[in-house]
Order: sequence, then C-alpha cells, then structure tokens
Amino acid sequence: MTFAKWTWLIAAAVSVGRVSATFAEDAAPSVAAKEVAADIEAEMTSSYAQIATDAGLKDAELAAFKSQINEGNKKLEAWKDSENGKKLVDLRKQLAAASKANDAEKVKALRDEIAPLNKEMAALRTRGVVLASLTPVQQTAVVRAGLYRRVSNSVEDAGITPEQAAQIKALTDPKADEYLKAHPLDKDPGMMSLIGAQSAITKKVKAEILTAEQQEKLKSAKPPATKPAKGE
Repeated sequence: MTFAKWTWLIAAAVSVGRVSATFAEDAAPSVAAKEVAADIEAEMTSSYAQIATDAGLKDAELAAFKSQINEGNKKLEAWKDSENGKKLVDLRKQLAAASKANDAEKVKALRDEIAPLNKEMAALRTRGVVLASLTPVQQTAVVRAGLYRRVSNSVEDAGITPEQAAQIKALTDPKADEYLKAHPLDKDPGMMSLIGAQSAITKKVKAEILTAEQQEKLKSAKPPATKPAKGE
C-alpha cells in the first residue's frame, strides 16, 4: 500500500493542522526508523516504522507487527471498495461543492450523513490495534520517544546541546508516563491528548532552557509572516 493510501485514512480521521496530525507520526522520522522502513515491506510507512523502532521490535515481534498492518490494509481496501466506501467518496465530493457554494444547509446535511461513514471507516484503523498490542514497556518507549521528538523538533533550529536534550527529556518523559496512565492507546491512537503537554513543554523549553542567543536564532529561523494578497 502506498503512502498516499495510508494518508487517506489518517486524514479522514484527523485534520487539525501540522501539530495535531497523528501525534506519533513525525514529520522527520529518525535515521533508525528509515533504516527499518528500508528493511521491511512497502506497506510499512515511516509512521509505523518509527513505532517499530521506538518500541525496539525485532524478529518475531516485528513480523507480527507487519502482519497486523498488512491485515489492516486488506480490510481497509475491501471497505473502500464496498458500497459505503464508494458512498463516502461521493458524499465528500458533494460536501466540497456545497462548501464552495456556501450552501450552509446542504453542508450540514452532508456532514450528518458522512459522520457515521467516517466512524465506520475509523474503526478499521490499524494504528490503535498495533499500539495496543505492544507491551507496557514498549508503549512507554513509543510515547516517550514521540513526545520528546515533537518537542525537540520544534526547537531544533536553535542548535540544542546534548545537555539541553537531556533537560528536555527530563520534562517529556514524566508527561508521557502520566498520559499513558489515563489514555489507552487503542482509544487515542493519534495521541491527541498529548498536544497540550507538547505545547506547554515547548513553551517552557524556549523560555527556560534555551539561551538568549538560541532564542534569537530560533526566531530568525522562522519564515516571516506574510499577509494574503487582496481577494484571497
């Protein structure tokens, strides 16, 4: 299955911007994850390869992990070819047209009709299944690595030192552990409930861990905001 097909599923379930895209699916997978992805079947996207890497899956565990993903692919493809799957595609096209036409009444009606189909499709998502199949130790490793990576990626342009990296990890690990106690991964496979912690920790890192020079460097690394052209 291609990356685009996996993205179709993810985008259908979550569409709330860069930060809140499926939490553990990092924009920049680690080198280790890329190496794992290169060594497994094409169906394994960088997102799943990152999970496998963070969890330390090898041999039989990795084979079982891949099998779960492949089985999920088959079920999703079958659903997309079903009457409801095709209906969802058509309704989404109608919704796009209604939105473009500013037909609020039709938009609401279409969204109401689409909602149960989205829910039906979301139930086929493999991510929650594979995360729930990990041992508690592996789940902890995945969530800790994901939160740390998200925070560190947000300040990487500042040039983080090894000592600062350790300080960041000292902040993210406890929050990751706290999250896991209250949020079973099969219920929150996108780890969306960690977004607040991510934002709070990132703010703290910028204010208390980065030096003044690094803070300025981070600010200068951001592209200047531009106003949209008139009429856009």
